[in-house]
Formats: sequence, C-alpha cells, structure tokens
Amino acid sequence: MGEQKLDERKLNIIKVGVIKTEKENIVKSGSTNDIVESIRKLIERVVDGKC
Repeated sequence: MGEQKLDERKLNIIKVGVIKTEKENIVKSGSTNDIVESIRKLIERVVDGKC
C-alpha cells in the first residue's frame, strides 16, 4: 500500500507541474516544443525522485 501512495503522490506532483507549465506558457505564449520539453523534464525529475 505504501508503494501505491508514493505513486499517487508522484502523479499529483506531475499533474500540478503540468498545470503550472501550461499556465506559464499561455501567459508567455511559449511554443509547443517548450511546453513539451518542460513537462518531459518535470516527469523525469519526479520519477528520479529529485522533486
């Protein structure tokens, strides 16, 4: 059960990060590649436990 909680926590961190990235890039009118790259880096950090 602890493993499932950890996975839910990581998923929630990713969800919040994606929403923040989308909001920031909408305000800045960022390119799609910038948004995708930011989200990819966020997911890598969360999965690696650096977040």
